[in-house]
Amino acid sequence: MNENSQSEEQQPRPGSARWRHQQRKQRQVQTRRDQQMAARRTDEHRQVSQQADGRFDWLDIEVPVEILRPLAYLAAAAALVLGIIFLLRLFNPPEAVTRPNAIWLGSGWSFDQPSDQQVADLATRLRFHEIGTAHVWVTYLKEDQTWSGKTADRDLQTGTILSTVNPNTGQPYQNELAEMEPNIRRFVRQFDEAYPEGELYGWISFPADVVPLDDPQLHTRVAELATLLVIDYGFDGIYLNIEPVADGNEGFLQLLRTVRLALDDIGTDRRVPIAAAIPPDWRPSDPTIPHGPFITDVFEWSKDYKQNVALLVDEMMVMSYQSGLRRPEDYSTWVAYQTKAYAEAVAELDIGTEVFIGIPTYPAELPGHDPAVENVLTAVRGLESGLVQAGPAADVVSGTTIYAEWTTDTQEWSDFYSSWIAPR
Repeated sequence: MNENSQSEEQQPRPGSARWRHQQRKQRQVQTRRDQQMAARRTDEHRQVSQQADGRFDWLDIEVPVEILRPLAYLAAAAALVLGIIFLLRLFNPPEAVTRPNAIWLGSGWSFDQPSDQQVADLATRLRFHEIGTAHVWVTYLKEDQTWSGKTADRDLQTGTILSTVNPNTGQPYQNELAEMEPNIRRFVRQFDEAYPEGELYGWISFPADVVPLDDPQLHTRVAELATLLVIDYGFDGIYLNIEPVADGNEGFLQLLRTVRLALDDIGTDRRVPIAAAIPPDWRPSDPTIPHGPFITDVFEWSKDYKQNVALLVDEMMVMSYQSGLRRPEDYSTWVAYQTKAYAEAVAELDIGTEVFIGIPTYPAELPGHDPAVENVLTAVRGLESGLVQAGPAADVVSGTTIYAEWTTDTQEWSDFYSSWIAPR
């Protein structure tokens, strides 16, 4: 495959979620550039005025006309060239590309008030690794049907409780979303300033085996929160992490419909994207594909159900880990199957929904996840193989989604760059 064809394949399909994201971010970045340019022109005008008002009044030197005329011509030519350059930039602004990978961010960013420098460092890391979308933790639905907040400040490495007092109120944490609002809003602003071309989604979660998925009141509650996160908090999109969802579950589809309609009614000039965590086919019906031991009752989604979900979301984040497999080569084969199966199902619809393949960077959770088997290198190896097997359908696979930022170490970042980013 030559360089030009690779470049064409990486361009988002017009009308797709990523294409819409790029258009909006291009406008935002260009607006900032125009404002900065206007400010510079104002400063320059002020300096020239000051010079005209007195800085050079004491000079009384006569310059021959034969010298002034060429200088005037040169100044006019320079002004013309600069004008053309400005107009070209105005009508053809530099492209602000939303990078084709995603990542899960924890509550350490949304709840713990990181500094501006910490967020700037995060943005630098995301840019370098071509991660354009971040799903940051917001809340989960508690058993009493209210949205969670925080119970204590904990050490990020050990989990040790540091404090149970909310510094914003001076009162004990109530585990309610409302008390986290100031911190979340602050991080949204910080992220947008540090990474204007990036996308930040609000991550909503709840266990489908505890909360009844067919409850219309639940659908309304989730849709109302999703709308609030976009309108009031300023998130670019919504990330729904709801699991486990069995094949054919109509309640999940109705939830997605309700959220989709609510976000479409916001009245903005853009479609607010919905991303959803999608289960892999843990136990594929294809007998040639290896599978692990019985660790879930959700074996696989049918092609029809995959497509029904794809019709209601913009991005499908396939959680291709927790396989329970014991050999790295089996895991890579299994990931290749997930990539091919979802690519072919979604591509058949031709609707612009994008597929992201999950890459695990979290500690061991046996028997499901063994990092010696499931890791960046084995996941990328499987993804690459799956893209080849998918053929033209691979176009719908936009990139990867890393789980998770707070558990990714230096070696894993290096492996991700060398195996997935650098070759491209």
